[in-house]
Amino acid sequence: AAEDVGASARITDIGCGYGPLCFMLSMLSREREILGLDYDQDKIAVAMHSFARGSGLQFRHADALTCELPSSDVFVLSDV
Repeated sequence: AAEDVGASARITDIGCGYGPLCFMLSMLSREREILGLDYDQDKIAVAMHSFARGSGLQFRHADALTCELPSSDVFVLSDV
């Protein structure tokens, strides 16, 4: 659950799509550093241009099978 993730956690969401979980986790704590990854470049483009995107929230087009994953406190795989 979202409340189990630390307020200043580093989170990587693999298969983030349009980023709804990333946005929700970011809104619950602006101290979090969140990276959303997805292989669908169009979905990443939509997420990157959202008005709700704060400075601690980044999105990247990447293939989860071949990209180098950053050091994180939490990894989320919700739509892979």
